[in-house]
Amino acid sequence: MEMSESSEERSANRVEHCITKLRSVGQGAPALLESLLLLALVVAGALVGLALQQNWLKILRVASASLGYFTALFVAVRSPPARAKGPGVYPYWPFCLAGAVAGLMSAVVRPSTSLALIMVQVLGAGFLLGGVHWIALRWWSRVRSRLEY
Repeated sequence: MEMSESSEERSANRVEHCITKLRSVGQGAPALLESLLLLALVVAGALVGLALQQNWLKILRVASASLGYFTALFVAVRSPPARAKGPGVYPYWPFCLAGAVAGLMSAVVRPSTSLALIMVQVLGAGFLLGGVHWIALRWWSRVRSRLEY
């Protein structure tokens, strides 16, 4: 009779599965995977800081916006239009879309909101968050390729 996997083994298998999925996103583009992992670390640090301040509503806003950003970017970069330029070359629109989703998630969780505020958050996060991530990724890819020679 076989023993079932321990919870530690299941947890390790889940982590390994997530890393494999993330690598498939960045296949041919390790810079994207590295940037997503770095962004996840920054978000985790922010969430810890907010938890220490016991700012639970802001934790919900940051966590939901981050989850929306990562999910939208993950789906968008795997789409055929985003892959048209080849592996490792991503257009701007997936990042802008992911930023807009993050802005929408944050605006919806906000306790007091208006349509104007939602629009500002969606557009602002789309252009600012998505744009900064896209520019940083392009810059880092160039720096990394020069360092490898």
